[in-house]
Amino acid sequence: MLATTYVQQEHPELDKALALGDQAVQTLTGQVTSARCVKHVRNLVGALTPYRRTPTVRRFCQDARDLIAS
Repeated sequence: MLATTYVQQEHPELDKALALGDQAVQTLTGQVTSARCVKHVRNLVGALTPYRRTPTVRRFCQDARDLIAS
């Protein structure tokens, strides 16, 4: 997932990663059922762990929680 790549760069681009992550969560929540795509979102949440104190990261992880728990 491109969003994870943005997080793992030498200089992470969290805004771009979160925008793509939000788009994926919205799509997967309402329109698409894909275990593979959910796995990518789960990996993104894991990659964001060092930044979890950032309010936008924390919000994204909360929004993704129900999706990745299933």
